Amino acid sequence: MKTIYNLFSPKGLCLFTFLFYVGISNAQYSNAVTAQVTHPEEGLVKLDGKPNSVELIEKRSLSSRTFNNKDGSKTQVSYNYPVHYEKNGLLLSIDNTIKPNNSSLYPQYGFVNSDNVFTTYVPNTIDNGFLMKLSSGDILKDMQSPKMYFASNNQNIGVVGISNSSVNVSGEIATYTEVYPHVDLRLIFHNGVRKADYIIKSADFLANIPNNVEYLVFEESVTLPNGWVAELSQDRILFK
Repeated sequence: MKTIYNLFSPKGLCLFTFLFYVGISNAQYSNAVTAQVTHPEEGLVKLDGKPNSVELIEKRSLSSRTFNNKDGSKTQVSYNYPVHYEKNGLLLSIDNTIKPNNSSLYPQYGFVNSDNVFTTYVPNTIDNGFLMKLSSGDILKDMQSPKMYFASNNQNIGVVGISNSSVNVSGEIATYTEVYPHVDLRLIFHNGVRKADYIIKSADFLANIPNNVEYLVFEESVTLPNGWVAELSQDRILFK
């Protein structure tokens, strides 16, 4: 997989971004919650501005919540992004926080974002790449054999492999410094989305761009589950 940036754009641009999305639909969870199961969030989520509202947990979908109001009316709140994820047959609220990986699974991954549409294991050092686990049990690995280079006339110039940088975690953000000379990698977790930014920190990087090159390329390999495909759409990488 290549993320390519045109260097004919202004050289003041110092932030390059790509997003990971995993295709998922409400239909997968239409029967996820049953009345026989006690939900751990029962009574905890309230409608904004209505503290006496009561959520109808059994009406949850991937991207909506329904509430009973004090006056007997009902209110459904729908979002254009997921607010719930499925675990053990229940729809739970998404939490984008990156937490220590305290399980025995994948010990080379010291951190994990698990309360999301997909679970991402975040490595202690970037050379291990990232591991994503879906609720189906499928495994996806990305940031494999990453490298950076410039390109012009179908030639790769100045190929540099990624450095063995350690992670710094704060909330929903994981940062690896100096993954390439003068370049940091920052990951930000959102609801159902993982965003990656390459941040150029120094004017020295821009000053040392070879003459007459057209593109800056960040390249990596991604291992998809059997039967999956990757699709680039409007600068977004979709896996489905």
